[in-house]
Amino acid sequence: MLDFVFSISPIFWALLCSAGFAAWTILTRLILKDEKDFIAVGGVNETLASVIMLVLILLVGIDAGSTRTFDFGSIPTFVWLVIAAASVLYTVFAYLNYRAFQTIEATERAVVSQIQVGWVALLGILLLGEHPSSMQIAGMVFVVGGALLCTYRKTRSRWKVEGVQIVVLASVIAGTGALCDKIAVANFPILLYSIWLFILPATMALALMGRKALPRMKAVFGRHGARNFLLLAITSTLPYVAFLLALRFLPASEVVPLVNTNIVLTALGGMLLLGEKEGWIQKVIGAILAFAGAWMIAR
Repeated sequence: MLDFVFSISPIFWALLCSAGFAAWTILTRLILKDEKDFIAVGGVNETLASVIMLVLILLVGIDAGSTRTFDFGSIPTFVWLVIAAASVLYTVFAYLNYRAFQTIEATERAVVSQIQVGWVALLGILLLGEHPSSMQIAGMVFVVGGALLCTYRKTRSRWKVEGVQIVVLASVIAGTGALCDKIAVANFPILLYSIWLFILPATMALALMGRKALPRMKAVFGRHGARNFLLLAITSTLPYVAFLLALRFLPASEVVPLVNTNIVLTALGGMLLLGEKEGWIQKVIGAILAFAGAWMIAR
């Protein structure tokens, strides 16, 4: 089975990841745009996603997707600290993400979140002494320009919308977590590492809801249906697995631009499926600018 999976073109996995991310963004917005209990929604989705990841690990093994077998006893303390830091960062990221989707449009979220790419590049300059090329600097400008254009309105500033501000913060947190990823996946089984990205947010949601966790989760499950939540959990996990499969055979400089086509797909899906047509020309142009900027940064 794994031999067949690994024989599929990595470009296919990258494009599947892109389509999956776009579907996840649109579906999350569909559920949360009129839903007040975002914590319960997150609790249901993260729990289901954790189950899917656990089943995947049981089927293919914890070392699947990694290039070697790991000896947990030899993993340095520093790596464990990095994994702990990444877990906290992504748990906060998940909380902010669900909150933001109540007020931010799907297209806006897809475009504004690309600030993460520029933030990672900036951290590389400040912390790792990396020297960006002129193309990468231009790419950062394109990403910020795309975000500004996508959220600009003549009658009101979308930047004042809470969801837009939250996504900016969440993108910075996710970008910092991405630096932890680079260290963690080089020293720890990828699938075992990634499952914590779902288990800890689920645990946090349950803790925040306390004794009312089950009734609240049952209520949102009833409002939005098993089908929507199952699709949401699948699009939360499988695109990430597809991303790992693409990275197994292609360098990140090729995978990232392919995956970032989800920005344009989300812009189109937001207009066609969610009716997010206000300022649609700006949104499409902003999405194209953000995609171009992300591609330039990754080169």
